[in-house]
Amino acid sequence: MRQIDDVSMRSRRSRTSRPLMCLTLALLAGALSSCSPGVEPPSQLHAATYEAQGQGGDAALLAGRVSYTGSCLTISTDSGSVLPIFPADEVSADAGRVVFRGQLLRPGDQVSLGGGEGVDLASFREQSIVEIPDTCDVDVPFWVVSQQD
Repeated sequence: MRQIDDVSMRSRRSRTSRPLMCLTLALLAGALSSCSPGVEPPSQLHAATYEAQGQGGDAALLAGRVSYTGSCLTISTDSGSVLPIFPADEVSADAGRVVFRGQLLRPGDQVSLGGGEGVDLASFREQSIVEIPDTCDVDVPFWVVSQQD
């Protein structure tokens, strides 16, 4: 009789543990998928740039997460969105991706960028060394990313 009871118990455990295991796996899969930002970048991306001149120097630090406003790369901070303006020879934007100093910048990535906050985007934009695509939101603060030496 003991052997029959053991088989019966295993069968009962199996019936109750399978749904629990399936639920656990479903929750785990959902949790892992939420680790990625799930935001697909637009197929055409743009990054604001400037022609670096001279040498890089000491810089303040902007920390936040990569995001996109329209088709323009921005940085989301606790204070809101910031438009980074990258050294043109250190960034590329094409085929739905932005690469800065060899690092792919994806939505949700945590980044820290040395540089300084700009004050007057309109006058900065008039300078021939600066290229800010029309798709970029110019009504947000901007950050001039420092160049590498």
